[in-house]
Amino acid sequence: MNTRESLLALIKKQLEERSYNVCTPAELSFTVAHEGFPIAIVEEPKLVAGSVSGGAVSAYDIGAKLLMQRAGSADKCAPLFALIEEDIVQVATLVAEAPEVGSVVLREVAPVAGALTHAGDVAMSTVMRVELFCGV
Repeated sequence: MNTRESLLALIKKQLEERSYNVCTPAELSFTVAHEGFPIAIVEEPKLVAGSVSGGAVSAYDIGAKLLMQRAGSADKCAPLFALIEEDIVQVATLVAEAPEVGSVVLREVAPVAGALTHAGDVAMSTVMRVELFCGV
């Protein structure tokens, strides 16, 4: 398994352990209709740093949006945002503990304005920078 696949598998595992249905942006409609909330939309990792000649570490930025179904009016979403933020921090902490990971930095954690689905949701966006040891 290459580094990119390892990172995606690691993040997917941590999100699924927190009961998120993980999908890509293209799979969102299917996931809402057939699997339901909570949902994590995980984007393809972007290589941001790595050595070309036998480098031991590669750094990736990986974005995700975590969604929970909104049950009431938009002004009562603060508790859901707090739950999602807690999940983001927990996932980042658990990813950082993996043996192949050198470090994790949460570069962004922010509420997403408006619903991302027809079902009505509350969402937060995150970008994690993950440094992975190559060949581990």
